[in-house]
Amino acid sequence: MPDATQKHSRPLDRIDLKILEALRRNGRITYQALSEQVALSPRPCQERVRRLEQAGIIRGYTALIDLPQERARIHVIAHIAMRVQAISRHGHPFENALRKCAEVVQCSVVSGEYDYIVRVACQSLDQYRQLIDSWLENKRYGVAKIVSAPELQVIKPA
Repeated sequence: MPDATQKHSRPLDRIDLKILEALRRNGRITYQALSEQVALSPRPCQERVRRLEQAGIIRGYTALIDLPQERARIHVIAHIAMRVQAISRHGHPFENALRKCAEVVQCSVVSGEYDYIVRVACQSLDQYRQLIDSWLENKRYGVAKIVSAPELQVIKPA
């Protein structure tokens, strides 16, 4: 997969990098405030942001959600190893289940001993246990092993 900077028509300069860092910290920043942070007037600043979006360097904007305690009392990081990597014409059934699962907050495909790292938000450990039991019991998913680590504290959010 090509590096995002290779898709960009010109190399990223100091101002581009400042814009990207400011947007990483606050994706809802106004162009006026952004222009003040990067020492550029608002219109050229806006044009640079659009160019970075069109080049695929800025892929989107997101909201970081911190659910109230009554909604999600625990977060668990699950390391998941698969038995098989069979992919049907409609995609991997387990990946489709992860995408649809309301408790799954984040999921990454990784290399190494595990195939996925999944962050799960549940109301209780019992709810989490029922969820992972359903993943392990469904033969179509091909889940071999799940190693769970309850999240104690977030030091640096995504």
